[in-house]
Amino acid sequence: MNHWLDEELTLTSHAERQRKLDAYRKQNMISGLQSNWDFTTRAALKLSDWLIANGKSLRQRYERIAPISHWEETRKFAR
Repeated sequence: MNHWLDEELTLTSHAERQRKLDAYRKQNMISGLQSNWDFTTRAALKLSDWLIANGKSLRQRYERIAPISHWEETRKFAR
């Protein structure tokens, strides 16, 4: 009878350890995903900063090259 009790106790402890191990793996997986999100977020922010800076420089360059409209020359703004 002790043999069956030992086997049942072994299976129960194995199942409990397996649940703890699965929970630990899920926690590590979420932590890994969080670090990937941090990297992705930083890369997206750097890309957006770069695009904004390039957009501003292109706009300034275009404004220097673009001819002044006749509305600005004659100061006939609509009111």
